[in-house]
Amino acid sequence: MPNIPGLPSDIQPLRGVQMNPPPVELMPSISAMVKKAGEQIAEGEKGKAIWIAQRIGEEKSVNLAIVHKHFGGRLEVMHWIGKEWGTPESAGVSTGTAGSWSF
Repeated sequence: MPNIPGLPSDIQPLRGVQMNPPPVELMPSISAMVKKAGEQIAEGEKGKAIWIAQRIGEEKSVNLAIVHKHFGGRLEVMHWIGKEWGTPESAGVSTGTAGSWSF
């Protein structure tokens, strides 16, 4: 089941993404990887999705951090997208076609 804050009760039982932050004990290493990956965000871009590859036992998976890049280069994680968090192994900036839209 998704754990998305503010989700209506009739939608909560449906399958979907998880928005769990990393556990406190993994936060220092994951934060360092997100910060390093964030250096790849081009000047003038306001944010990106940063992927974090991790390992839980023998299984490898990937989660996302949606980051906002502030003036001066400081990064702020706006959302964590992931079900489970394991030992982080690498991180990078998503280069897919996803982006932002203005309405």
